[in-house]
Amino acid sequence: MRALCAMPLPCGSLLVSLSLLIHLTAMGRALGGDLSLSGALAKAKRQNLDVAASRDMITIEQHDYEAAKSRFYPKIDIEARYSHLNAPIELNLEPIRRSIIGSGQVAATSAGGAAAGATAANQLNQSIPAFNLKLQEQNYFNSAVTLNQPLYAGGRLVANETARGTELKVAQLESSDTVERIVVSAAQAYFSIKLAELNLRVRSEVLNGLKEHFSISKNLFKEGQITRINMLNAEVKVQEAEAAHIKASYELDLARKSLNSLVNEDVSQSRLTTELSINGQAGSAESIRRRASKGNKRILISKERASLLEQKQDSIEADHLPTIFAFGRYELYREYLTATEPEWVVGLGLKMNIYSGGETRETIASVIAEKTAVKKQIDSALQSVELGVDKAYSELASSEKQFRFLESAVTVATESVSLTEAAFKGGTARSIDVTDAYNSLAQTKLARLKCLSDYNFAYFQLKRLTGEAEAIKGD
Repeated sequence: MRALCAMPLPCGSLLVSLSLLIHLTAMGRALGGDLSLSGALAKAKRQNLDVAASRDMITIEQHDYEAAKSRFYPKIDIEARYSHLNAPIELNLEPIRRSIIGSGQVAATSAGGAAAGATAANQLNQSIPAFNLKLQEQNYFNSAVTLNQPLYAGGRLVANETARGTELKVAQLESSDTVERIVVSAAQAYFSIKLAELNLRVRSEVLNGLKEHFSISKNLFKEGQITRINMLNAEVKVQEAEAAHIKASYELDLARKSLNSLVNEDVSQSRLTTELSINGQAGSAESIRRRASKGNKRILISKERASLLEQKQDSIEADHLPTIFAFGRYELYREYLTATEPEWVVGLGLKMNIYSGGETRETIASVIAEKTAVKKQIDSALQSVELGVDKAYSELASSEKQFRFLESAVTVATESVSLTEAAFKGGTARSIDVTDAYNSLAQTKLARLKCLSDYNFAYFQLKRLTGEAEAIKGD
């Protein structure tokens, strides 16, 4: 950062301030070490919980994508079952047995009379076993290997695989968008600390200057050279400066907590080494708009969502087409196989939906309407991004111009403090003139610092809009 002009202070106060600053700097290095902007951003990328969660989502989608590809391969199962029936399954052919015995009896009776017929019937009844065939035991066990291989699914499997691949791309883009959001937030938090430190330094300079002025005012009042109201004005301004100094301290503490949260580590004791600066490397507004239309992560995600809807429609339309598959079964345990059950079987199968109550038609209509809505969302996002680029670029240019202008304003305000203080000591200026000069210098310095902060925040926002925030280094 361009050095801010120092406020004139008495030698004793200046030496004390410098000594304290050196001591605090050394203490910061001892406790936390140096931390550059690039170091802070690296910590955020590596340790931030939102970033870690987004990477987990990529892993989830990768597994889902592999699962979708696996549906092209055969499905092989081993099944085993123990069954208990209410009764054995039997085939009763007793009427046929009785017909055979009756025919034999009739033939014997015709040849030898009734006695011969009765004897023949008795012999047949004893020699012919019961015609009662048990098909299935009441308790039985079976086990088999089954295979099912899809051959054609109307394009459903291809559409599902493509959709899962698109979901993976979306997860990757969303993770990248999360990283960009965290990087920009961390960079802003980093420079918020720098701004808060500089703000506190300015407030300290004002407070020290006003305290010295109050001391001079008390001495001049005792000597009868100024009125009591002049001395009281100096005292009031010291109290106001002390309140502003306390507020600046709290703002610095809050800024440090914000950065701690983003990097998921306590870096409060680290000395931040990257200074706020004007880098002047943003490029033209038109080039930034072009980069944003092609690289903005939210736009890219919306376009992938539109592609996903195309794949979803393909998958739904496949419901109108037949599913053809090959199947096979091999019996592992054959003891209880019935006469009608083979040891193994292979074949082809077909399944096709004929009627679903109009569900498929309405689902396709819903997807088409959703595609129209997403297209409008993409157009709206493009407009929002373009507006965001124009706004951030305007803030960037405005902040830089104001910063350049305030360089000379700080010089003038610093000289005004010196001249007014000298005039006060000479009796030609009032205490309020001196305190106003100090406050004017403070406000000018703080305004210049805010220009630096606004410039960098706008620069980060432009990087976010163009999808280039991950490349922010800061050193």
